[in-house]
Amino acid sequence: MDNYNWQTVETIIDEVLELPIDEREEFLLERCKGNGDLHNEVTLLLASITESEGWLEHPEKYKEGLFDQASQDLSSLSTNHSVIGTKIGSYIITEKIGEGGMGSVFLAERADEDFTHEVALKIIQKHRATDENIQRFKKEQQILANLKHPGIAQLYDGGVTDDGFPFIIMEYIDGEPITEYCQQKNCSVKQKIELFKKVLDAVQYAHENLTIHRDLKPDNILIDQQGNVKILDFGISKLLDDDDFSLTKTGTQILTLRYASPEQIKNGNITTASDFYSLGVILYKLLTGQEPFDLDDLTRYQVEQIIVEKEPELPSSVAGKDVKEKLKGDLDAIIMKSIRKEPESRYRTASDFLSDLHNYDEGLPVSARDDSFRYRSEKFMRRHHQGIIIATGILIGISALIGFYTWRITQERNQAQLEAQKAEEVAGFLTDLFSQSNPYFEESESGLNQTLGSILRYGSDKIDDELQNQPEIQAEMKSVIGDVYNSLGEFAKAETLLTDALELQKQISSGPDYAQAKAMRNLAFLYQEQGRFSEAESLLTKSISYFEQTEEGLENQPAISALNHLGNLMWFNKGDYDTADSMLTKALNLRYTIHGQENHAHVAKNLNDLATLFHAQGLYDQARPYYRQSVEMYQEVLGDHPNTAIIMSNYSALLRESGQLVEAEEQQRASLAMHRKLTDENSIDVALGIGSLGHIKLEQKQFNKADSLLNIAYQKLTKLYGDQHPYVSRTRLNLGRINLRTGNYDQAFEILNQVNEEYKQIYPPSHPRTSDPLFALGLAYLETGQTKKAEEMLKKAHEIRLSGYPSDGWRVAQTKSAYGFSLSQQGKFEQADSLLLNGYHKLGNSIGLDYPFTQTVKKWLETHYNNWEKPDRLQLIEKKATEDNL
Repeated sequence: MDNYNWQTVETIIDEVLELPIDEREEFLLERCKGNGDLHNEVTLLLASITESEGWLEHPEKYKEGLFDQASQDLSSLSTNHSVIGTKIGSYIITEKIGEGGMGSVFLAERADEDFTHEVALKIIQKHRATDENIQRFKKEQQILANLKHPGIAQLYDGGVTDDGFPFIIMEYIDGEPITEYCQQKNCSVKQKIELFKKVLDAVQYAHENLTIHRDLKPDNILIDQQGNVKILDFGISKLLDDDDFSLTKTGTQILTLRYASPEQIKNGNITTASDFYSLGVILYKLLTGQEPFDLDDLTRYQVEQIIVEKEPELPSSVAGKDVKEKLKGDLDAIIMKSIRKEPESRYRTASDFLSDLHNYDEGLPVSARDDSFRYRSEKFMRRHHQGIIIATGILIGISALIGFYTWRITQERNQAQLEAQKAEEVAGFLTDLFSQSNPYFEESESGLNQTLGSILRYGSDKIDDELQNQPEIQAEMKSVIGDVYNSLGEFAKAETLLTDALELQKQISSGPDYAQAKAMRNLAFLYQEQGRFSEAESLLTKSISYFEQTEEGLENQPAISALNHLGNLMWFNKGDYDTADSMLTKALNLRYTIHGQENHAHVAKNLNDLATLFHAQGLYDQARPYYRQSVEMYQEVLGDHPNTAIIMSNYSALLRESGQLVEAEEQQRASLAMHRKLTDENSIDVALGIGSLGHIKLEQKQFNKADSLLNIAYQKLTKLYGDQHPYVSRTRLNLGRINLRTGNYDQAFEILNQVNEEYKQIYPPSHPRTSDPLFALGLAYLETGQTKKAEEMLKKAHEIRLSGYPSDGWRVAQTKSAYGFSLSQQGKFEQADSLLLNGYHKLGNSIGLDYPFTQTVKKWLETHYNNWEKPDRLQLIEKKATEDNL
């Protein structure tokens, strides 16, 4: 069809769309009289347009898209052939090699004699050379210039041709699309996944640099001659924080339909999840040889409707026999999660996607699978096959031991006690075995060898059915399985068993003894996990008293751990730092008595607890050496271990609070990665790690990322603990801070007032932590000009901190400064002056003059002196700050 005919078609279509449907056919027959080809073209295009009216809001824009696509061949860059041999910059164009998102791509060679160098040169197509598209093209150049990753094609240069067309010069990749490469090399499933993980690594880098690709497809993912991944054409990317939606408005959508997400089809909000959908389709094709949908010979409307509405088949159901079994289960789940219709149901980050693929490789549970007990049990049993055999044998052996103990206990009580001690050692091994995994189990099918849940249930039933006349053994085994349930987060089952164990021990012996002390300690640990701190404190105090009355006293591991936990409770729950310091120091010295000066995991645990105590008081110089020593000791003794990851996270929090945000993020990401490697995605440690990373992003002023991470953590923590728990409220407090920092004051006040009430329920009135929501509320009132309310909140927060934290610490200085500014804003300049000056001085000495909050206080001082009409006093501030840093 020539240009004249195309213009005629477009004119007729416009006229037809203005008519009622029942009049259109008659009009077409008359309008196209004598021209059958013209009638056919108009009829076909009209059918495609009207077919879409049932679900597209603006069919006229759909028509424009069809016209643009159909006319592209007619109005494409007129220089497709004539530019061959043309010099642009230092390069001579040698041949055309393809079409990019916005322009033609040519192979070019450097034109000087310095060296031979081939590049890919991209020029915007003539029919797209509108002001809007030139703006998009320049945006592409800016984006690419900021992306420097070995897996992303590098931008070398850019500019404008003599004819006014923008161009960019990029790294030329001599490679094959990832699907063709894998087919030619006959890659295994494992090899394909390794390549795909490299793709994810590059995409993760782009996303972290606020760039979405939006057109990922095999042709844009090349594998070079050395087997390296190279992603091409970020030319239609959109910066995550860019508000210029004109670059992606309806009607200018540029994407490849086969790999486009449903939200792209519907012109919805494009996020990183859109890239994950495209990547999921690529992985589907990579592993099965087919795309999720057969889209051949379909109209554009039909293609779009399928992508938006139809659910794809499982990859394993369409794959060949050689890979079908490998795809079943984990890989099916991973791929299907990535191509879900709802963006929020896909992977949230490339790191999550990578983590699941890594877990698949390592035989670990993947988050995409349902958290069914059977599935996680299967994974656990494969990873700990030998240990499970032993553990199963132990529990089966209970039945045999029962008969032995029944006979022996009636004849020789002392020997029975000796056997009970042996059983305790075996039980300790069993507890350790289960504690190292920590997946959140639920009971599943019966059958000893099928699931760990049935193993635990089997043991519990045997204890109740056949140990009724042997209370010592019955109590010990209830404690064993109760501890296991506690470590797995099955608190209700744990409480039943641990309470029974304590009651049995009380029946066996009326006076204080080791067995009762240990049973109390175990139940107290459960209460502590549940946030029942007062009950835990009471039981631990009594447990330690019982331990002290035994022959060994406190020089044994259970007694020291009870003392250690009580010390932590004293500051965490009651804010009694002096008593906590005394208890934790005593516990550490007892550890040294048992283990000497050699490195040991128990010693490392105590070092961490002391570090956390000093950290909580803002005594960073005292906390740092304990953290470092603890981390080093854990890494040497245990290597990658949940406790190692916990201490890394604690140290990260200290770095965050002291303003070392880059180092804090590195530590926290390493900690979270270790937790995900070692524990379940739904574990408390992963939830807290995500929340801690969100807190860092909050301090980095990356509010969107902070909000996303903190909401994920909040949902996980609420699922684990319900609404009333310190971890849940602390996370909600940070969500309130985000709203405060972003100016969403109504939401901030609602959240912060709610958290303030929750803290009153969780902590005693004098606890230093109750100052946190008061301080945040005070800042919110300050920012909204409600200075009297700000004064009330900040004065109360300052009084609480002054009574609970070291007077020279940054926490006290923080509330002191804010309280002072609330007074200054009401014209109470003399009263405010000493508070502001002293607060600024203390902040500078404790966390540094460059710390963001210290800088905020400096601005408050400037405002204070200007309002007081004493700007000359600012010189004294600078002089004092200089003297303090000499």
